[in-house]
Amino acid sequence: MGFFDFFKRKDTSTLKTTQNSSASEVYKVASKYNEYTKLFVNMMVNGNYAPIAAYEKLNGEIIGYLYVTKDESYMLSVEDVIAAMKEEFASRLDTNTINSYAIYYHSLFNNDNNHTAANEEQEPKAVSIILKDKNAFSTTIAVPYTFEGEGFSIGPMTDVTNEEYRQVLQTDLQEGKDYFQERIEREPKMIENEAGITIKTVNNGKVGDFWGGMLGFEFFRSTAPDMLMQYIALAQTKDNPIKVVDNVKLYELAFDKLSLRVISTHENVVSAFPTVQTNYSIDVEHTQIDEWEHSNNLEAIVYGKGRDTFAIRYYATDYSVNRAKYTSQKQHRVQLSAILYVLDIPEEKKGEKGDLKFSDDFCMYMPSQEHAAFGCFDFEGILEDLEEATYFDMKEHSGYILKIRLVNHEEIEDFFTLDMFINQKNMRFSDLIVGMKLTGMFQLLGEIAE
Repeated sequence: MGFFDFFKRKDTSTLKTTQNSSASEVYKVASKYNEYTKLFVNMMVNGNYAPIAAYEKLNGEIIGYLYVTKDESYMLSVEDVIAAMKEEFASRLDTNTINSYAIYYHSLFNNDNNHTAANEEQEPKAVSIILKDKNAFSTTIAVPYTFEGEGFSIGPMTDVTNEEYRQVLQTDLQEGKDYFQERIEREPKMIENEAGITIKTVNNGKVGDFWGGMLGFEFFRSTAPDMLMQYIALAQTKDNPIKVVDNVKLYELAFDKLSLRVISTHENVVSAFPTVQTNYSIDVEHTQIDEWEHSNNLEAIVYGKGRDTFAIRYYATDYSVNRAKYTSQKQHRVQLSAILYVLDIPEEKKGEKGDLKFSDDFCMYMPSQEHAAFGCFDFEGILEDLEEATYFDMKEHSGYILKIRLVNHEEIEDFFTLDMFINQKNMRFSDLIVGMKLTGMFQLLGEIAE
């Protein structure tokens, strides 16, 4: 299960106090949750910025409350979690099943009464705490903090005295205690349509790593965004989309066997991603589609079985204009290619009883442990062919299109053999030789063969 943390920072902290002359009425409620205030600060120190809550039962017992998910493909925003918690606790106060509650989150509070929740684009400045009880007490207090190099200082807490805040800091946490006795599991929406295909709603898919694979991850992080925006604009100024369906346009700029595609609706860019052109295609039976809700359901990861034998999942580069085809029937002829994120030469591995030995033509692929849901695979394969390729026709973005065999078959030579692009910046060695064994991770791409 995963917390709804939206960014991570690993720091140590310095807790500080200053005099605060506020009344202690607030502390009468806040003090019930001192352990959770201390816990929330500890979570931040360990890089977890998820909102949490706790409530007081009628007998005075404090219960921790947390939203979790078994499937991180659908993540609630911080605002969504806070709103859901407030609604639930308001109902419990109205029905007199709890005495009080506290909700913790990171905010933009900067001694200005602004308790807006921070998000990925906004640097948090404080811990905000929503406090309410059955006696109509209601307020939001804050504990500001400041990052200082490798650490940060935190405090004082608003609306309580200096001595009361000191008591918060001196609160001990119980080792081994489960502080979240009530956990609310949220799962993505899934339906099976009339064609027998499972449609799953996803809201955190992204194509940023595609660009890291195409241009080199270090280059993409430091230099690429402005340059990409220029090419995305160029693709649209040509005013010749390769396909139009209703109000959706799919544009393409081709660079030999590599290309840039742009999805737009009503002249607004929805997404832009690189592709690797290929003639390789196989018959695929589709079983599930993870639709990206955050891109208007115009992007998706598609699951299926290739050649009625091996499992695949891929980012559908044509989903925006072929959604009706994907959702209305299972069987399709699909062109498959890939972007390599990293490429290396496999090392000898030793087992408990000696060296593990594989045949010279051993091949395999398996879902990536961290990114399987987005169509990423780890592999060990044989290099059958290669050719040089450059993206944007620029030498600094040069690499190779590699033909790599992933599955051996006695009768079918290219049973599962993909064209994959590797940027030289993402290679961990320099010399490529046909016939050599390679390993690494790739992002699988696919589209319906016309």
